[in-house]
Amino acid sequence: FELSLLVAESMVLLGDDIRSVLWFCFKLWRNATKNRDSESPVVGKLLCVMHYVYTQHSKPNNNNGGRIYDKNDGNSVQWELIKTTLKDLSAGYRDLDSLFSVLRGEEEECCSVGLVLPYRIEEAVNKVDDKLSYAKEIANGFARESNIMELCKSIFDKDTEEAWRVKVKMGGILTDLFNPLLEDTEEKD
Repeated sequence: FELSLLVAESMVLLGDDIRSVLWFCFKLWRNATKNRDSESPVVGKLLCVMHYVYTQHSKPNNNNGGRIYDKNDGNSVQWELIKTTLKDLSAGYRDLDSLFSVLRGEEEECCSVGLVLPYRIEEAVNKVDDKLSYAKEIANGFARESNIMELCKSIFDKDTEEAWRVKVKMGGILTDLFNPLLEDTEEKD
């Protein structure tokens, strides 16, 4: 749960810098799901959090929208700090997924690994939390959602989760059905 809140908080800190939000999500998804089961509830929750925050709370803005730029390369200070959290967030999600699998008896891990994983997850959470607190400090009043818990509350609601899964399945079905038609139309034009 805490990892999901930290992902949401990172995305909110990136705010209206949509490109950075998408890069953050892509890199986190790629790293956190590497060699993992794409059907895992942990992986599903990560995708759900990223999708929810992106669709509900990311609003593109043509001006700088409060971003603080480093004068050297034009990247926002928020992006430079938040991208340092990717390694710890990814490790936290992989460990959480392993712990989930061990507890469900799906992985043939020894008991000692199951005992160590919660500490590794907590360590990852603490590292990311420390880095994000620094990002908030240097943001010079960068106004964003102050209560991430409220922002994400509905993500963990069972009805919302089921509706999201149905919507994703529908999108996949529609893509499967109509993509060949669209590709054929594009080739003829």
